[in-house]
Amino acid sequence: MIKAVIFDFGGVVFKNVMKYIYAKTSEKFGMDVLTVRKESKPLLDEWERNRISSEEFWKLLALKLKISGAESLQNLWHKTFEENLTPNEKVLQIIEQLKERGLKVAVLSNVSEPFGEYHKSKNHYGMFFPVFLSYEIYMAKPDKEIYEHVVEKMKLKPEECIFVDDKDDNVIAAKEFGMHAILFESAEQLEKELEKVL
Repeated sequence: MIKAVIFDFGGVVFKNVMKYIYAKTSEKFGMDVLTVRKESKPLLDEWERNRISSEEFWKLLALKLKISGAESLQNLWHKTFEENLTPNEKVLQIIEQLKERGLKVAVLSNVSEPFGEYHKSKNHYGMFFPVFLSYEIYMAKPDKEIYEHVVEKMKLKPEECIFVDDKDDNVIAAKEFGMHAILFESAEQLEKELEKVL
């Protein structure tokens, strides 16, 4: 018996902005986009778990990318983030339908504090309850402990939950934990996959 559907946020409910951020960084500072992604990833993992502050993140990333002045990097990321934030309208419709069916609909997102707080300021998490943000709970996907935390707080069993994410690693970890998990590709595909489980 499914009682809840837990959504990743960036890349599912909202379209993925990181690809734009990496592309703009690469373009502005004249470096390969793969280098930007590779150097950013370990620091992002720490930042999203709130193990390093925003100030440390920008300083360390500027150092890694050999950019003088962390502020220009920070401004570029924030500007690109805000300009490219687009909700996945069809997914929002699916969420409303799930709620109408009496299911709990939650968010589980790996996000850093400034971006999470921006989403909050725009009430982007408003249709979800509860909302689990990595920087607030000091853990992130795909670590098993975050899935344990979610079901415990929601007072559910893993098998009573469907988890939706656009990243393979996170979906595999959720399945291993005992959740039903769907790798998100499109709203149409999500709708079909949900119907199979519900």
